[in-house]
Amino acid sequence: MHKVNQETYAKLIKFLTKNDATLQQLADESGLHVITAGNLIKTFRKYKLVHICEWEMDRLGRDNKMIIRWGEGKDVKRFRMSNKERQRLHRARKKSQIITHPVSLIRPLSVGL
Repeated sequence: MHKVNQETYAKLIKFLTKNDATLQQLADESGLHVITAGNLIKTFRKYKLVHICEWEMDRLGRDNKMIIRWGEGKDVKRFRMSNKERQRLHRARKKSQIITHPVSLIRPLSVGL
């Protein structure tokens, strides 16, 4: 467990001036917990020291990891899908699937009960 002190701030600032980073990378670099690093970044964003330069997608296609860049700038917006679009894609995916039943429903019951 690391204390949040001047050395921690210096590590974060030095790392951010050279690299774009996610919260996990900042936590690994500074030795802090991800939530603590997130709180520090929230404070840095409040005073416009850093901005979100990009969003990283997860395996489901959602923007959920912010990539932070040192310096003043505008935050990149997250991609948001409307409910109508989400339902349209879900129905298309569901329609294209072949419905398969478990083997237990197809197999006849045992006779020797």
